[in-house]
Amino acid sequence: MQGHDPRDGLPKLRAAWIEARERRGDKVFTQMHYAREGLVTEEMAYVAAREGLDPEFVRSEVARGRAIIPANKRHLELEPTIIGAGCTLWLVVIHTCACTMQL
Repeated sequence: MQGHDPRDGLPKLRAAWIEARERRGDKVFTQMHYAREGLVTEEMAYVAAREGLDPEFVRSEVARGRAIIPANKRHLELEPTIIGAGCTLWLVVIHTCACTMQL
């Protein structure tokens, strides 16, 4: 990121969001948990704004398992993004192991 000293690390974009959940006494911090509880998190609102989507659509897609928002609570500097159906970013990972692959 421009304008930041790499020795200081990236800005902790999500620090206040996670801190508020900890103060509230949340035990489960996954985006799917919040989505299934009917809650639109700050991460969901962030990606909805960036993708030009309705936050409720993002929440419902995450709740249904059709999209994910990788958001480990220990990585406060991560910029929320969404991967899945109806979203700009699709990620396809094919894992092959040469030792088990048969041609």
